[in-house]
Amino acid sequence: MPKTIIISEQEQKIIELYTSSVPSTHKIAEKFKIGHKKVTSILRKYNIPINSKGAQIKIGNSIEIEKSNVNKYKSESIDTTLIVKCKKTGIEFKDANNFSGVLTRHILELYNDLSIPKNTYQRKKYEISFGKKWFEEYFDIIEKKRENTRSCYGFPFLIYTV
Repeated sequence: MPKTIIISEQEQKIIELYTSSVPSTHKIAEKFKIGHKKVTSILRKYNIPINSKGAQIKIGNSIEIEKSNVNKYKSESIDTTLIVKCKKTGIEFKDANNFSGVLTRHILELYNDLSIPKNTYQRKKYEISFGKKWFEEYFDIIEKKRENTRSCYGFPFLIYTV
């Protein structure tokens, strides 16, 4: 007597996605909000061949990515500085590289359901893959001229103008 195999609806959708358009266990796992190992076990359960690790885009190993210093924004001249301006609110920030995290906090306040790269590795991987920082779609990077002024204490302060 032949065995009857019962496939759940979720398993069937996972198999269809994997074999037709999304050959990545990680992306399918994100879509179904389960672990990628669970996706792999479902595929193996039904004898679906799993793509080898060599199928991914090669952009370097994690050590190379962590040590890379790609796209650090700096001003071309000593007389100018870089600021970022929010495309939605028009608010300007002095931290063009987001070292303080102020840009991340601003984005999360505006778009509370947004998924952003969580750690340095993911952010640098994004920079290497796309050639820009992850927050550039929300901000314009502007170069402003510096003006020297004096305070009552005699120390020079910098004021930024457009």
